[in-house]
Amino acid sequence: MRAIAVAAFGFAIFASTACQSETAPWRAFSAKNKVMRWVGRESLVANPYKYKGNVIAFQAWFVGSVSDTAIFSDRFGALDQALSVQTMSGRSFRKGEPVVVAVQVLGPDSGQEFENLSLVEVYRCKTAACSEFAKFNSSGELMIVDAPARQMVQQASEQAPGAAGSQDDKH
Repeated sequence: MRAIAVAAFGFAIFASTACQSETAPWRAFSAKNKVMRWVGRESLVANPYKYKGNVIAFQAWFVGSVSDTAIFSDRFGALDQALSVQTMSGRSFRKGEPVVVAVQVLGPDSGQEFENLSLVEVYRCKTAACSEFAKFNSSGELMIVDAPARQMVQQASEQAPGAAGSQDDKH
């Protein structure tokens, strides 16, 4: 009986460690870039300004670029999910390359008709669906399976945008 309990406990630690290692890349990416929300492309296209002032992240595929603006969408390049990210050259990307993108939502500028997303960081995925980084739904939104991870994202999204920036001012 004792051997069964020890084996079960050992398996639980192994399983817990395996789950942690699967989520480590997105956690590190979130912390490093002060990601406040992981959003789906459809939600971001529908109303990018509800995230104004925040760093948000999503999974997408590179479609192409125009000047210093890169365009991302779903795996098939659907225009209804196309997002333009400023201050980002697309020259080093291949068409259809999967990525995870963190952007700062700047808000609308007078006379501009695009999302006004400015690049914070991009992660180049090793697999077609970025499965080595995290699990995403079909819209590129992070799928959080474990409760501690969900709480981490929720706590980050509840912080005021100015609070995250004030820590940088100290360094």
